[in-house]
Amino acid sequence: STKEIKGSTTNYCFKGCMFNKIFLVGDAAGLASKITGEGISFALTSGKEIAIKIIESNYTTTELNRIVRIKKRQEKILKIYEIMPFLQNFLYKIYIKLMKNKWFQIYFGN
Repeated sequence: STKEIKGSTTNYCFKGCMFNKIFLVGDAAGLASKITGEGISFALTSGKEIAIKIIESNYTTTELNRIVRIKKRQEKILKIYEIMPFLQNFLYKIYIKLMKNKWFQIYFGN
């Protein structure tokens, strides 16, 4: 095949997953991590949560809410990077080291 391979940017801008009868999950919902680029685990979890929500309208999407909280925490870290660009390299190195800590992984996502 001579088709040209093209890429696109990943959507990191979470605006929600449920819009009346329209549901978004994973990258479509903006659930990928802007820090790590990782999105597979959030996509799988959000897909499962939305599937249950479609079947059971009263279902509380506990895991999806947890993902959104983690994403908001990660975005706070990015705001620090934006405010203090001269510290980006230093803060990134600290972040990478802290990612080995189990508590940090739970709080900020892995």
